[in-house]
Amino acid sequence: MINAGVIGVSGFGATHCSDLFREHEAGRLNFAAAVIHNNEVSPRFLEKLKALKVDLFTDYPSMLAKYAGKLDICCIPTGIALHRPMTEAALASGANVFVEKPVAPTLPDAQAMEAAAKKAKRFVAVGYQTIYQPETRRIKELILSGALGKVKRLKCYALWPRHNAYYGRNGWAGKLFNAAGAPVLDSPFTNAVAHYLNLLLFYAGNTFEGTADVTSVQAHMFRVNPIESCDTADMRVLTEDGKEILFYVSHAIATREGPISLLECEKGTIAYDQEETVVRDLAGKVLDRFASANSLETRLNVWEHLRNKVTDPKGFICTVKLASKAVLVSNGVFDSAPIVDLPGSLMDIRVDDDGHIFRIIRGMDSIIRRCYLENRLITKADLAFTTDSPAFDLTKYKGFTGALCR
Repeated sequence: MINAGVIGVSGFGATHCSDLFREHEAGRLNFAAAVIHNNEVSPRFLEKLKALKVDLFTDYPSMLAKYAGKLDICCIPTGIALHRPMTEAALASGANVFVEKPVAPTLPDAQAMEAAAKKAKRFVAVGYQTIYQPETRRIKELILSGALGKVKRLKCYALWPRHNAYYGRNGWAGKLFNAAGAPVLDSPFTNAVAHYLNLLLFYAGNTFEGTADVTSVQAHMFRVNPIESCDTADMRVLTEDGKEILFYVSHAIATREGPISLLECEKGTIAYDQEETVVRDLAGKVLDRFASANSLETRLNVWEHLRNKVTDPKGFICTVKLASKAVLVSNGVFDSAPIVDLPGSLMDIRVDDDGHIFRIIRGMDSIIRRCYLENRLITKADLAFTTDSPAFDLTKYKGFTGALCR
C-alpha cells in the first residue's frame, strides 16, 4: 500500500487533501500524515482527518522525521518560495514528491531540486495537472506522428478575472519577493494559467517526454491592481527549430474566457480548450474531435500517474526538467520586460455581490483577442503605454537576476 502525506491543507492544499481523502477511501493509498500550518482548516475537514486517523503535525520537519523512509509520496502544495526547501527535505527523508506548479520561482532553484531528486534516487512530479490528461497524450502523439506535418506556431490566450481577495488570500499572492526577500515571481503566467504555457512548451518538444528548446522571449507586463507583479502579460517565445509560441493572459478583465489554444501545423490545426480538442485540415474539415477531462477526471488522472510512478520507474510524470522550461521562460520575462503601471484613466472598477473589487483594464480583452488572431504582441497602437523590449536571449541565460524588479 502506498503511503502518502501532505504539507499544508489550506488554500490549494485543500485540493490535495481532498484527493488524498478520495484515494484513501477507495483503497488506492494510505493517507498517513499531514501538516496543518494554520487555523484555517474547517471543523468538518479536521474531523475527517481525525476520523481517517491521519497523523497530524504543525511543522513539516517533525512529520518528515517521524515518517523518514515511510512515505512514498509527499505532497507540497505550499507557497512558491517554499517549494525548493520542502522538496529537498522530503527527498532527503526518502519520499518521492508531488510539488505544485510552478516547480520553483527561479531556474537555479529548479536545477537544485532536480539534482536533489537524482541524489535521493526519488522522483519529483510537478502539479501541472493538464499534462497528465489523456487528451494531452493524444495531442502530443498526433504531433509526433507527423500526420499534420511540422508544427509552426503554438498560441494561447486566457482572460481570467481575479478580484482583490485573490491577491489578499496569502502573504505571497501578486508578489515578486516574499517577506524574507526570496523570489516568488507570482503572476498569471507562473500561477493561475501556468498549465497552458507549460502545455505549449511541451507540445513544442520533439520527443514525447521532451519540451521545447527555447532561444528567446519577448514580452510585455502590465498592472492596474495594487500588487508587485503584473496582472496582464503577453510573450513571444522562439524555439531552436523555428517554432513560435505566443501567450496572452490577463486577470484585469471583466469576463472569463479561455484558455483558448491553437497549434498551427503545415497540414492542419489542433484547437483545444477546457471542453474539447478539434483537429482540422487546412481547408477547415474536422478530422477528429475529442473531449477534455472534467475536473474530477483530471484529478483522478493525476493520481493514477503518481501511483503508477511509485511502482514503475518508466511511468510518465511532469518532471522537474520538463517543468523547468516554463521557469526559464518566466525568469527571462521578469528580467527583460518592465512592469508598466497603467493609469487610472484606463481602469474600470466592478464590485460583485460579495463586495469583491475587480480592477479592469478597459479594452484589454479586445486587445488580446486581436493580437491572438493576428499572431503578434501588443503594440503602442493597441495601448499607448506599451514599452517595447527587444527579444531576450535565453540560450546562455542562467536564470532570474532581478535587475528590473528591485
